[in-house]
Amino acid sequence: MTVAVPITIIAMGLATFLLRYAFVGVVPERVLPTVVRRGLAYVVPALLMAFVVPGLVQDSLAKTHTLLSPYLVGTVVGVAVGLVKRNSFLLIFLAAMAGFVVSNLLMHAFHLIP
Repeated sequence: MTVAVPITIIAMGLATFLLRYAFVGVVPERVLPTVVRRGLAYVVPALLMAFVVPGLVQDSLAKTHTLLSPYLVGTVVGVAVGLVKRNSFLLIFLAAMAGFVVSNLLMHAFHLIP
């Protein structure tokens, strides 16, 4: 690892902190409008999806070239369980089990993975 990697990580962390602090720390305390407060609830899920989706799509399309990628199947199962049950533990458990079943049982049983 070169020196540029830690410097880049520290710089990005500092930039992220300063951008957030500019909106929260510098502005005097006041009540946010209801529309803004409702919109802030979607910031974290949107950021998580921005980090996760490219990895899922790139991995599933680049390595296995199939829609039976364990990551893709786990994601689809996770989204379906999340929409229907709204139970975080059940979502994580069933998504992991779907990925395990696809990768270890189906793919190896039918020799789809070398």
